[in-house]
Amino acid sequence: MDNDMKVKYITVLVLALCAILLVGACKDDGFNEMKTPSSYDKVSLPPLPQIEDMHSYKAPLYWSIYEYMKTGESEGRGLDECVYTLEQWIEVLDWVKKELLPYGYDMVCTDGAGTFRAENGSPYMTHQSSLAFKDLVKAAHERGIRVGIYDNPMWIHCDKDVLIPGTQYTAGSLIYDPNSDDFVEHPGHQDIWHVWGLATHPGAREWIDGFFKYYHEMGVDMIRMDFLNWYEDGYSRLEQDYCGPGYGRVNYAKALSWCAESAKKYGIFLSLVMPNLYNDAELESKYGNMFRIVSDTWEGTWSFTSGYERGKSWPNWPNCRNQFDGFTYWSHLAGKGKAILDGDFTRLNTYASDAEKEFVISLQLLAGGPIAASDRPTTIGDNLRFYTNIEMLALNTDRFVGHPLDKTLNSQGSNIWHGTMTDGSHIVGFFNREDEPKEFSLHLSELGLSGEYKVRDLWRHANEGMASELHPTVPAHGCKIVKLTNDIQGTDVPEKIYLLGSNVDVNGMVTNWDPKNPTAVVDVIDGEATLVITTTQKESLNVYTATPEQIAAGEADGTLWNNDGPINGTSIIPLSMEESAWGRIQFVKNNSFLDIPCAGIWTIKYTDDISKAIVTYKAALRPDTPEKIYLLGSNVDVNGMLTNWDPKNPTTVVDVIDGEATLVITTTQQESLNVYTATPEQIAAGEADGTLWNNDGPINGTSIIPLSMEESAWGKPQDLKNNSFLTIPYAGIWTIKYTDSITKVIVTYKSTAPDPNTPKNIYLLGSNVDVNGMLTNWDPMNPTAVVDVVNGEATLVITTTQKESLNVYTATPEQIAAGEADGTLWSNDGPINGTSVIPLSMEKSAWGKPQDLKNNCYLDIPNAGVWTIKYIDGITKATVTYKSN
Repeated sequence: MDNDMKVKYITVLVLALCAILLVGACKDDGFNEMKTPSSYDKVSLPPLPQIEDMHSYKAPLYWSIYEYMKTGESEGRGLDECVYTLEQWIEVLDWVKKELLPYGYDMVCTDGAGTFRAENGSPYMTHQSSLAFKDLVKAAHERGIRVGIYDNPMWIHCDKDVLIPGTQYTAGSLIYDPNSDDFVEHPGHQDIWHVWGLATHPGAREWIDGFFKYYHEMGVDMIRMDFLNWYEDGYSRLEQDYCGPGYGRVNYAKALSWCAESAKKYGIFLSLVMPNLYNDAELESKYGNMFRIVSDTWEGTWSFTSGYERGKSWPNWPNCRNQFDGFTYWSHLAGKGKAILDGDFTRLNTYASDAEKEFVISLQLLAGGPIAASDRPTTIGDNLRFYTNIEMLALNTDRFVGHPLDKTLNSQGSNIWHGTMTDGSHIVGFFNREDEPKEFSLHLSELGLSGEYKVRDLWRHANEGMASELHPTVPAHGCKIVKLTNDIQGTDVPEKIYLLGSNVDVNGMVTNWDPKNPTAVVDVIDGEATLVITTTQKESLNVYTATPEQIAAGEADGTLWNNDGPINGTSIIPLSMEESAWGRIQFVKNNSFLDIPCAGIWTIKYTDDISKAIVTYKAALRPDTPEKIYLLGSNVDVNGMLTNWDPKNPTTVVDVIDGEATLVITTTQQESLNVYTATPEQIAAGEADGTLWNNDGPINGTSIIPLSMEESAWGKPQDLKNNSFLTIPYAGIWTIKYTDSITKVIVTYKSTAPDPNTPKNIYLLGSNVDVNGMLTNWDPMNPTAVVDVVNGEATLVITTTQKESLNVYTATPEQIAAGEADGTLWSNDGPINGTSVIPLSMEKSAWGKPQDLKNNCYLDIPNAGVWTIKYIDGITKATVTYKSN
């Protein structure tokens, strides 16, 4: 061995010995000690508001622009070029609507690049570079997508002389003044990047409340509030440098508590980013709906999920440098009814294997965290399948929150997570953080379970029999997620269903009529079978559960096709697939066929082994559904385009996305629209060969006109005729949904502007009913519960659970007093003639239906929850909807 090799050998030996000594200094099992979360005892906190029911949200599923921003920075693009324009956002919104929204990803969110501007005297941010937030929100809402905004209420974007809403203080008066502010962490250091307001200054609470009211009125659903450790401490451990004077814990606590107070008031989800989480996250876990538990995603990859600084923790931001350690470290604070742990953004295209991709999705879902997809349409590749695993996403829908067997960082037990679903089933996750395959061993008794359970792999979509212990071998950087059940809809629920028919395409399989060799077999997952049927002609299906072996045995002994079905007790036929039966429990009979009325996605759900089932239906698009519609008319403003009457050069063309076209019409006078699907080229060809505008429409078989836009026709399928015009009764958002290529459609309408008579506030009387954190009284001239009507809609978050009565009205205290003086109070027309909006039925049978408003009546609140009162025609009609909280 030469000298160089000896030196290397000795060096490696010394390092190995040091590593052994360091590990030996930890626990006997060779894993790192769990550090106690950091404390902060420099100051005592002032009294802070108590906010009830802060943690009622489900972890969000959404898409973020983060990846585009970060790749832009790394590629050296200019600051404003790291932010989408409205046109780029619309492309992504269309993609999200098509690929992610059906799976529950119902929101998009901005992030922190570009220039932040408050224009036209607004105290709060209106633009991020060229993007006007109101335009983004409008475009998203038109597609059924919610919006989150990256902003911090303690940042000041406006001119310093702009007044704080509701006060005589200016925005500039909130800024730190070294001559009068007596405490900061690091005097003499200047803020970088941001201009901060101080919560200890007069007007700060009003400023914060105005911030959330502003975004609420815009239609924003989430605020991502960043750089919290810079505000509190003024020092970044990662950059090893000062980033400001640091405004201290009192400022931070006041700001955070008031943000939570106003966010709750206006129904905005509050996401806290880069917090120190001092004193075991005593502030963040109380005042945030969600808080970050790991450093930034940056380039993503396995390093961010598990490898970087593995097993280490620090006393302030970021406490952990990889997702797995972060979720493990803070898992003791997670649970239903608690703050959500946020593992930051996911960039699946940066991971090296399918195993790693399953790992990062599974970790976040088992920990009860959000999934914030950031892959773009141009980088997603074939990775949508990991984001859209419906069996894994069911955990998010259920608000599942799991925990590791051992919360000690890097311990063996930290690699096994478990928890219970609301239906009583159990989820177990085995995570292999190593570079080689690893065998796990778990006796279910370690989870407090006894006996055998049915095991189902949620990534392989496979049932694995019954077990009382699990011994999976998990690939390197991979996971295995199983669901354990011991009572799924009865023990006789089938594992598969078999279908017979004449060449019906079901899930890509074509049926035959041979029950002993069926060509179409569908798995039953958690009691549910999904049939994607593309055959459009009327065909019959025979749906049954007898296996080919049972069929053969029944044929041999004479029991096949008897009165009890193909095999006694196994048949699940027939099920009615008529629309009148959708969603209703059906008692299952035998020896009958199903007529498939139309192609689409059919679901058969077994509710009680094989004796009862529910059939539901979702339309699937036919290949001849149009991609665009064309509109002719006299200067009707549709989606910002003005119509003309030239069918060969139409100025108004609307995309049909997933069979649906949305027309935002701002023209208010009565105008006619001709809506058709013939392209300019087909128009020109039809003009040349004489088929244009014949009895079959603009071009034979392409016309989709007319559509009735009268209210009586909203939501009903219409058989399309030809050569007819549409009269637009009023401006608003119109949706044309194709239910069967170009022969049938449904028209729906949503107003864009509330009636001028719609009230600005509603007033509530009652006996101490908690509404939006206010307790009602019975004094109409001094009501204690007043709710804003925003965009024609009032939201009542009611936490009182006992039966109570509410009197809901719009008369102001001044009108009440005047009515009492002139004798019109409580007349037959309501508290004040023409102003009453009572009563509204809050019974379930009335939810979502327009109600003609009467007077002098009370509402019985059947249960606590989130009630919405939507005025659809001034104060004469309203709809009531309900959501449990």
